[in-house]
Amino acid sequence: MKVIITRPLAQAQALAARVERAGYEALIQPAIAISPVLDGAPLDAALARLESFQLVVFVSPNAVAGALARLQRPWPAGVAIGVMGPGSVAALAAHGLTAPDCHILVPPGATEVEQPRFDSEALFDQIQTILPPGGRVLIIKGNGGRPWLAQRLASIGCQVELAESYRREKPRVEAAVADIVRQLVAARQPASVLVTSSEGLDNLQELIVGMAGAAGLDWLRACALLVPHARIAENATAAGFQRVVLTGPGDENIVRALESEGQ
Repeated sequence: MKVIITRPLAQAQALAARVERAGYEALIQPAIAISPVLDGAPLDAALARLESFQLVVFVSPNAVAGALARLQRPWPAGVAIGVMGPGSVAALAAHGLTAPDCHILVPPGATEVEQPRFDSEALFDQIQTILPPGGRVLIIKGNGGRPWLAQRLASIGCQVELAESYRREKPRVEAAVADIVRQLVAARQPASVLVTSSEGLDNLQELIVGMAGAAGLDWLRACALLVPHARIAENATAAGFQRVVLTGPGDENIVRALESEGQ
């Protein structure tokens, strides 16, 4: 079975290797391209004032990578870090930031399939346990994105600043993948497709239409769509996807879901 992995390229390759080891053919076609920020001055200014915040939230592994690549000093003691899932925990660890040396907030159960909602709402519940009234929070993110957490924190009196550490862009279509997709569509041969964000889901549908037209979109919506978040699953179902599989976070859970689908 072919498995189309739509993560940004930097995060796709390790999963593709695991998928191949499990006996599947992995095809990488990012649904979102990650680029550096055009102007890093606002981020640098925020990083220079880390001690003024009680909490810094990284919205994704890309936010971690983009910001910490620019941080030229140790993480200040006493500044808590908030992340939404195990991918960001791993990204922090790659830069030497681990518990218990750092106070890292992450939704409970975020490494278990039984707790699929490791999102802004789940992180907010954790933040409330440590943030003082009027606390100062820095949210490091990409361009655009969901504003819920910043708005919710502001609504309880927090002072919230935003800084962008990367850009999300429409990706280019890989010619080899486009050829394979057209062959799959013509043969009506299903594949499994991994999507890790609602924005990526929207982009993927546009990409497939560009590759194979309306027939490609019908084919895509009949494929097994593997997603780690309940919100993505809800959006996919609303968009007409017929086989939506909620995997839970992490590569191991994704491969396990693939194997279950193949039984």
